[in-house]
Amino acid sequence: MTKSKRHPRNTECRWAFLEVDVISPKIPHYLQGYAAGFAEGRATRDLIDLHIMNTVTGYCDGAKHFCDELAEFIEDNMNWMETEIKEHPEDEYWQQVNLTVNQLFGLIHGYENTLGAQINYREIAVHPIL
Repeated sequence: MTKSKRHPRNTECRWAFLEVDVISPKIPHYLQGYAAGFAEGRATRDLIDLHIMNTVTGYCDGAKHFCDELAEFIEDNMNWMETEIKEHPEDEYWQQVNLTVNQLFGLIHGYENTLGAQINYREIAVHPIL
């Protein structure tokens, strides 16, 4: 369904580059987003781990109340987006939001190597990738 090609880190800019192509354009856009996210999560797991270590680890130490409120806000926002996506299935804006949300699901599943596993919005809200 997808293919990915990871390029080594550029020694000048220190960025890594990843190309992800969806091989079957006949599948719905939201599934293409999920597949691309999954491929990205699998191909860049080591880089995601480094990102989490550098930016997220210990972030909520001493700030549990703030982090709980932030997670609740994100969860509420995800629920609102889901409602809007369902109410406006033909709207191009909400189709793009749906693709992006599914890409995030795929990214998490690829990172965890759990293809198609159920994940709720609270788990997304507190996931270190976010």
